[in-house]
Amino acid sequence: MADYWKSNDRKYCDFCKCWIADNKSSVQFHENGKRHQMNVQKRISEISRNSYKAQQEQNKIDADLKKMNDAAMKAYMQDISAGADISSRELNEKQKLEQVQEACGQISPRPGPSVSSSGNADSRPAKAKKAREADPLYLPGAESEEDTENGKGKTLSKKRHIENIAQVGNGSMWVEAETDEGFPYYWNVKTGESIWETPKEGFMKKEEYETLSKIAWQKQKEIAEHEAKYELENADEIAARLRRENMAQIFKHNRKIKEELEKKIDHGEVAVTAQIEQSKNPYGNWESVEVKKERSIDLQLPVTPAPLYVPSAMPEKMEPKFKERVIDHIPQEVKATVSDTFTKKRKVQRNARTRLDVD
Repeated sequence: MADYWKSNDRKYCDFCKCWIADNKSSVQFHENGKRHQMNVQKRISEISRNSYKAQQEQNKIDADLKKMNDAAMKAYMQDISAGADISSRELNEKQKLEQVQEACGQISPRPGPSVSSSGNADSRPAKAKKAREADPLYLPGAESEEDTENGKGKTLSKKRHIENIAQVGNGSMWVEAETDEGFPYYWNVKTGESIWETPKEGFMKKEEYETLSKIAWQKQKEIAEHEAKYELENADEIAARLRRENMAQIFKHNRKIKEELEKKIDHGEVAVTAQIEQSKNPYGNWESVEVKKERSIDLQLPVTPAPLYVPSAMPEKMEPKFKERVIDHIPQEVKATVSDTFTKKRKVQRNARTRLDVD
């Protein structure tokens, strides 16, 4: 197999636009360099400058949209104050008249209870056909899916109408009605509950309820006309209030974007600074070791008296006594045995190996 040359791995630095060797020492040496750190600072300043320009453009777009919205609102208020054309006014009046006639003249009975609670319950039907009652408390379009946001306000308005009707006549919330088979029952205007027995607090006849329905629809019509008149007279004030609300929302949105942008810039600067500091001192700063004393635990063991220590009596050491003997002269017998020339006997090396056999 032929030999071939293989290059080392390389890494591209996006800040300096150059290639470096992909190993720890080369990368660390490059990141600690002055040129790389200057390029990082330039990139951070460039990002902040571009973000500021983008924010200025967004503010300009928001201002243009606000002007368009204000102009449209002003034109809309002028159209309302001028009034619609003749055909539109006639059509609106005709529709309102039909709604009032349908609500006041075509009153259908409310369904009776599903389960009887009296002794004659066997002769009465268990269930009745459901049909909508012409409720004077019902607001047209209150239950539509398009007006879900205004449902709470309409519910409160309906509650106020209920309280007003309760104060009229005998103050009862129960209304008399009949099923399709002709059986009388009573249903509550406030809760929608229906019963067979006569309520203790009394009830309203069907004619009284129709009269109250007409009065309620008339009041609703007067309130609607009053609100329309108020909007026509105070069109400029309403437009100014809407303009202030839109400005407040725009300022709030811009403030939120600015805070998020500042957080991102601060986070980026902190991250770059931390990376530079870490590259300068990869092992961290010196820390002094604190020696913590171990806390002694009281085991509550019984205390035993320590034995009394008595030192052992050692006998006194007898010191040896030496006597000196001085020889004045050597006897002749000893001199004869000792030669004048003394030779030291040579010592045999004891670690030397000796021959085991002799020839």
